[in-house]
Parts: sequence; C-alpha cells; structure tokens
Amino acid sequence: MRDVIREDILRCLEQKPEDFEVLLKLLQQEGYEIKRGKHTAICGNEQKRFIRFRSLGEDYTEENLKKIIAGEKELPEKNEKASDQKVVKSEKRKFDLVVDIQERINSKKNARNNIRVFFCEMVQIPAHRTTHSAKN
Repeated sequence: MRDVIREDILRCLEQKPEDFEVLLKLLQQEGYEIKRGKHTAICGNEQKRFIRFRSLGEDYTEENLKKIIAGEKELPEKNEKASDQKVVKSEKRKFDLVVDIQERINSKKNARNNIRVFFCEMVQIPAHRTTHSAKN
C-alpha cells in the first residue's frame, strides 16, 4: 500500500502544485483522507489506519515534499523494482529461517544425545548400586 501512496504522491507532484496544501488537495481528489496535526498523515480507501508521510521514506517527509514543490529538491525516482526486491528479500529470509530452524533442531538433538549419554554413563558407573541391588 505504501508503494501505491508513493506513486500517487509522485503523480500529484508531477502536476506542479503551488504549495503543500495544494498537494494535499490533489491527494484528496485521488481519494485519500488527510489528517493534519503534529505529523501529517494520509489514509487510502482500502486502509484502516493513517500513515505518516515521514514513514513513507526520507523523500516523502512533509519537509522534503515542500522542498520539491519549491524546486529546491528533485522528484524522487519511481522505484519499480521495489516489489521485486521485496520478493527476493522475503525468499532469502524464508531460507534463512529454515537454516536457523535446522541448526536449532540439530543443536537440541545434540544436547538431548549428550544428556542421554551422560545419564547412561552415570547409571552404569556406580558399581556399588549394582552390588547393592544384587543383595536384595
């Protein structure tokens, strides 16, 4: 959803709004709800919660958007490969989790085996227990 919001912000910025307020009005025309306060936030039709502009990335903070509108800063580039990178990262993370789980299982198996070996050695070592049980 954040990628969609970023794309819509870029599309509105391409219309060369006069100031930040005009940008917000353009976003409202796109179907977004804007919440003003200490931190300006945006909410799309399919969203349940508002997202602060600053959480969209450094290029999308209220301060930087104002600089872009004033011409002090260039438009951020569209990140078309972001979704591809997310897929690669999630696949890599899944693999890492599998490896972590396998290592954890192996270490627990080793620990259990070590406990079994230790227990068996403890039971077999004391000769007096064997002789004691033979007397009864």
